[in-house]
Amino acid sequence: MSTNSKKKMVVVVDDDPDILSTLRLALEKEGYRVITAESAVQLLTNFPHGEPDLILLDIMLPWMSGYDICYTLKKKFNDCPIIMISARSQRPDIERGFWSGADEYFTKPLDLDVLLEKVAELTSQSSAT
Repeated sequence: MSTNSKKKMVVVVDDDPDILSTLRLALEKEGYRVITAESAVQLLTNFPHGEPDLILLDIMLPWMSGYDICYTLKKKFNDCPIIMISARSQRPDIERGFWSGADEYFTKPLDLDVLLEKVAELTSQSSAT
């Protein structure tokens, strides 16, 4: 992964700047190109060109919920894996995440090592299809 064009692109959407920073640093250390957004508006107005290899998406966001964003993005990028990350850990919240189109659901606080393993797994699967 010596050039930016060969790096897998991961989009991270979370309204918590500390979480955005932590995820950006961890993903960049693993060799990913990372695009961040703090809201649905920022994501949808500044969405990167081309299909991302994976999206990490918080649920509780200003303006539009992560559930709605997930549903919208899955219609546009059906093959792009989406991992929801949320403090919401109740079964109905998790089920709604999967119903919205999420491929995985992680609860906060995040186990960063496990999350990075899942990101690697899903990005390698998405490149194989």
